[in-house]
Amino acid sequence: MNAPHPLPVPQATATAAPAPIVEPLRRFPVPPPGGMVSEDVGQDDPARQTFLALLEALTHPGRVVELAGLETADDRPMPAAAALAVLGQLRDRPEAVWLGPGQRRPPLQAWLSTHTAARCVATPDEAVIGWVPAAQADAALWQTLGRRQRPHLRSQAATPLTLLIEVPGLLVDPPPPKREPGDLELRPRLRIGQPGRCRETRMAVDGLSRHFWRMRERAAQAPVGPRPVLLLLCDHRLAAIPAEAEVHMAH
Repeated sequence: MNAPHPLPVPQATATAAPAPIVEPLRRFPVPPPGGMVSEDVGQDDPARQTFLALLEALTHPGRVVELAGLETADDRPMPAAAALAVLGQLRDRPEAVWLGPGQRRPPLQAWLSTHTAARCVATPDEAVIGWVPAAQADAALWQTLGRRQRPHLRSQAATPLTLLIEVPGLLVDPPPPKREPGDLELRPRLRIGQPGRCRETRMAVDGLSRHFWRMRERAAQAPVGPRPVLLLLCDHRLAAIPAEAEVHMAH
């Protein structure tokens, strides 16, 4: 009688590790002030360069971005050139813009009416965009800016509340501060991150006190609506802090 044929022994096979799940890059996490640039704008057009730089700043909170190709003609009012470039995105959008006390100058208002469709309003609670120098950046703007406009900003196509502040300086990865007791410290070191991301940016902003940044956190808990997008402008440079970004002061 023949012996039964042995059953084949299954051979161990190496199993490949599952492929990692890669989250697609979100290139446009926050709509920029003024909306999209028209499609017929050329690659080398200064408006398009400004738009792309603004997207980079919004995608990487706290990154200082250089704006290239800005005009410096004599007929342009010259506060921060970056501020004028950003507001130049409002060519076809009649957004309500509030100018702080230090910006209410006839040449600047004339430039806005000539080069953009923006309309100037008298108080910050009427505005979608506010523009002030750091010395006049009241911490209460986190709650007052756009208070009357917030019910109308639920549409994704709407321009988000945006606060533009001209600052004397922007410093990336700053050294530890040198402070005296009782010093107001108008250059607190900041740690800027985004929910769900481990990486954060360290920077210092001249001219804005700790109280200003504390009020930003309090505004997140207020029932008046979302915080504004913050654009920090220094000559030809800008840095953005989106509304959802987390800002902590380093001690």
